[in-house]
Amino acid sequence: MQLICAEFGHIDEFCQSVQTWDAKFYPLSSARTGEPAASIIQTGSNNCQYTCAKFGSALKQFGAPPKGFVTFSFMEAPTRGYWWRGHILDSSMARVLPVGGELQSISPPGFCVHTLSVTEERIEAIASRNEIDLPLPSQRMEIFHVPEIALQRILICLRAMRNKMQPFPQDHVGEILDQVIPLWICPHTVALVKKPSLRARDIAVHKSLEFLEQCDLTELSLQRLLDQCSVSERTLDYAYRERLGASPAAFIKQYRLVSARALLRHAEPGELTVGNIAAKTGFSHLGQFSTDYRRAFGELPKETLRNLIPLPTDLTS
Repeated sequence: MQLICAEFGHIDEFCQSVQTWDAKFYPLSSARTGEPAASIIQTGSNNCQYTCAKFGSALKQFGAPPKGFVTFSFMEAPTRGYWWRGHILDSSMARVLPVGGELQSISPPGFCVHTLSVTEERIEAIASRNEIDLPLPSQRMEIFHVPEIALQRILICLRAMRNKMQPFPQDHVGEILDQVIPLWICPHTVALVKKPSLRARDIAVHKSLEFLEQCDLTELSLQRLLDQCSVSERTLDYAYRERLGASPAAFIKQYRLVSARALLRHAEPGELTVGNIAAKTGFSHLGQFSTDYRRAFGELPKETLRNLIPLPTDLTS
């Protein structure tokens, strides 16, 4: 999905630029002088799409969300008097459009909304890891209350997604869904505000580090790490931030960079190139690899390769 980050002087321009949404927006008032009619940030992957949109005027909105996805929608505070599918909502209420659902709403001036569209399969996976029994789609709520603490956590993750679009921040998506799905399916649960147990976090870190030592870095992903640890993204995130000082996704990237540096420093002359080593450690974009490497180690990969450190010889031979 192509990244969009743009402002529009007229709402029709906005409608033409929005990807995957088959929706129409009709102004019910004029935007303030000097303000854009609309702005959008939109990106996504195969199983998730994210949009942040802000509108300068009151709008009537209708149409369809991304096809084949369940779409969660969260408003930036303060928002009051938002009409949505027959309900009058404020920013403490989250909305859900099921697969095949229809958008019908009237939004006030200055309305800012985040939407996260995910596949049913991803919802089922999150529910399974959190031991939640999913009701049939027709029996799920289309609006639900989000407590203030939980809402702030969710909005922090959504804003982080808005501010960091490339590469697509899958770690934030998992953290959001781990918080949202219990509230949506089990609105009276208190598990949301509890940290995973200390024992669960210890086991998660131990299993994940063991896996990292023997895995193929070209196939390493956050999802594979979660599958190996058999824990939720939330548990692994707590564990990594407390013990390793970084999110799992950030740690995976750093682990790849450290592994690449080790190969660069000990490569036989003429045996490997920077491109070979980048590919071997899971970096598909050579330019981005060089940028990330220099930021981490203060020199370019080719500079490390030129200053080879010979491997120690076997003194017993």
